[in-house]
Amino acid sequence: MKVPSWFWLLTYAMLAVEMAGGILTILGWRTFNRLQRTVGVWLGVSGLFTIASILTARLLHNSQPASNLSHAASLAIGLMALSEAYGARRARFLFITAGISIAVLSAVLLVTAERLDEYSKYSAPVEAMALAAGAGITIVHRSTAARRDLRGDRGFLTAIAFFLYSMASAFLTTVAQLWMREYPRSVLTYYGVRHTIVIGAFLVMVMTLKRPAALLRLSNS
Repeated sequence: MKVPSWFWLLTYAMLAVEMAGGILTILGWRTFNRLQRTVGVWLGVSGLFTIASILTARLLHNSQPASNLSHAASLAIGLMALSEAYGARRARFLFITAGISIAVLSAVLLVTAERLDEYSKYSAPVEAMALAAGAGITIVHRSTAARRDLRGDRGFLTAIAFFLYSMASAFLTTVAQLWMREYPRSVLTYYGVRHTIVIGAFLVMVMTLKRPAALLRLSNS
């Protein structure tokens, strides 16, 4: 089935936001704190995998190899970013340890229980659920820590962005596996809705890279 132009437009829009975040991070690396740097690295790495997915889709008519390889990296860096968003040293250690452990598990599942060129059965849902859990915990904590202005709290906004991303991605491969053969257009529509939500999440992340530090004094308290 031919992929409609609106789907490619959404994909390229998502890529543009990812690369914008990566470029902003490179330009502002010296002045950014650890949270900003980690979020920027996550966006940049995500953008590189999006480029790889586009190339494999165009050349090989299958974007799954690049997509499947992205899950472990996204999970590890994402939980590192959420550890910085949470803000407590003990929580930072637990987040990073969990991120590395689950990322290794995800990579092992990809090698042993899945095929690189097929829709992910385990590593993609594991990534989404782990990021959703980390983001949810961080949202609750930051809601308590930033009592006056959640809109000015970088940690809270980062957690919201990751929660949106993970919820939009949680059932992506499951829907594709169940319905792609019988209802390909419906699956593409689902992917389009997911891409739209993810673009919004990425824009929130980029916004945290640009907001004045004076408004973000609670972000690492």
